[in-house]
Formats: sequence, structure tokens, C-alpha cells
Amino acid sequence: MNYSQIINYIASVSDTKDTQINELNNLNSALKKYYSDFELSIYNRELIDKLKIKINESEQNLNVALNLGTPTLDFEFYFDNQRLKRNLYKVVQMWKLSIIYFEEIAKQPQQKELVLRYEELPDIITIEELSQLTGWTKSTINTKHSKGELAGVIGTTFTPKQGLIEYFQKLTKGLVENPEVWFGEKIQKKKQKKRV
Repeated sequence: MNYSQIINYIASVSDTKDTQINELNNLNSALKKYYSDFELSIYNRELIDKLKIKINESEQNLNVALNLGTPTLDFEFYFDNQRLKRNLYKVVQMWKLSIIYFEEIAKQPQQKELVLRYEELPDIITIEELSQLTGWTKSTINTKHSKGELAGVIGTTFTPKQGLIEYFQKLTKGLVENPEVWFGEKIQKKKQKKRV
């Protein structure tokens, strides 16, 4: 999933009234369907970091605008193949709410706390070790190997450490699947359900 697409989605719902938490719940549900708990914890941490950077940049722009006497600024962005415009102050507030939301989700006891220290992993990881580490079933690991999503040692069920690192790097950068198409379809389905 592309972080900028998620950040723009959050901006797009910044003008909704009384449903912002519902929108974040919907986003989290969509992400849960796409990622395992382990992958989602990595993704959420990266998303929080990206949101903090975006908030910092935007707050600097707001401060400059206020000092120059411009009381409002718009945030222009593309989402779902549409050019949208939202009040920058409201967008920043929604991003801050999103950080609080995702940090609270990370604190929930049913989610495993992720501490991944690549340097502590062996160079070759067995299927049992990988299953314990990620929460994936052996079948899921074998499928990822056979599809070429996750590097494996040919003729075995072993995974090289570097292969696992590259898998998560690709995953967190949104290179596994076209995020715009995927997320756009999720939003369309949600809109269609509301109309019925």
C-alpha cells in the first residue's frame, strides 16, 4: 500500500462530520484484510512516521500563512482519480487524530508487539521460525515462496534473511500490489453499500 494514497484518503475524509473515527475504523478494517497482524504493525508504524512528517511540513505552511495574514490554506491532492481540495487546518487535525488512532491500536493487547531486529535473525530461517516470527501458517509461507513473493532456498522450505528483509521493504513501500486500484475498489464498494 502506498502511504501517500492512505494519507490522501485521510485528508479526503477530513471534512466529514461526526464520522471521522468511523472512517478510520473502515480504513483499519481494509488494511487488516490486506495485511497480517505482523505486517500491519510494521505498516502502521511507517504510516505514523509519514503522517508526522506531513503534519510538520503542513504546520510550517500554516504558520507562514498566518504570519502573512492568510487565515486559511487549502490542501490540494489527488484521490480516486479526482483532484480534491480540503482546508489544510482540518486536514492536519485529521492526520493528528489518525496518529492517535493508530498508536492506540498498536497498544491493544490482542495485537502482537513487533520488535524485529534483523541483525538477530539467522542467515537462513526455517519455516517453523518464520511461522513463529510472522504468525503466517506454513501453507502461507509455501504459497509466498511458490509465487515468488518471498525468496526461498530452492528445494527447501528455508527463507534467507535477506529475502525476508526485501519482502517487508517491498511491502511497506507499496510495491506488492497497485495500491490505488486496490484502495479505490474498497472505497467504491463502501459507497455502494451506503447507497443501498
